[in-house]
Amino acid sequence: MKTICQGGFYFFYLSFHEDHLFGKVTWHKTTFRYAIFTRKLVFFDMAMEMSLLRRIFGICTTQLPGNDDCWRYSRERIKIEWTRVPDLHKPSGAICLEGKGLSIRMLVVYGMDGQYNAFINRSTLMGRHLDPVASKQTVRSCNVFRSVFDYTGNAMSGSAEKPLKTFQSETKQCKVIVCL
Repeated sequence: MKTICQGGFYFFYLSFHEDHLFGKVTWHKTTFRYAIFTRKLVFFDMAMEMSLLRRIFGICTTQLPGNDDCWRYSRERIKIEWTRVPDLHKPSGAICLEGKGLSIRMLVVYGMDGQYNAFINRSTLMGRHLDPVASKQTVRSCNVFRSVFDYTGNAMSGSAEKPLKTFQSETKQCKVIVCL
C-alpha cells in the first residue's frame, strides 16, 4: 500500500486485478468512495470527488440569481438591484447573468475591495465559465487547467495568455450598473 498527500487529501493506492469497480469503504470511522482504474485502487473523499468532477466537466459554483426580477438589460446596460441578490452582499460573492436579450453570459463579482466587477463569463483559453476565488481579487476558469485572472482581466497564472474582457460598473441608488 502506498500513501500520497496532495493538496491536503490523502490517496491510497493498492494493486487489484479488476479493471474498473466503484464502491465505498469505511476507514477510521470515515466513509470513502473508491474507484479501481487500470488495476489501481484509489480512495478519495466526497469533497475532493465533487471538486474534481466539477473541474473535469467545467461546472462552476457561481449560479444565476435566485430572483430573476433582480436585474434587467436595456440599451447596452445591465442594472442589478444588489439588495435583492444575497450573493452580492459578501466579498467574493458572484452571480452569472444570461438571457433577457443579453447576447453574452456575464459574471458579476463583489470584490474584496468593495467594488463590483463585471466580466464576460468565458475563459480566454478554452471558453469555460469563471468563478471568483474566495478571499482574493481574482477569478479562475472552471476547468482542470485553472487559469487565474485579476479583476482587470489580466492572466496571472495557468495556460491562458489573453486577458479577459471586463466591463465598467458603477453603483447608484442600490443598483449596480454595468455598461457594455
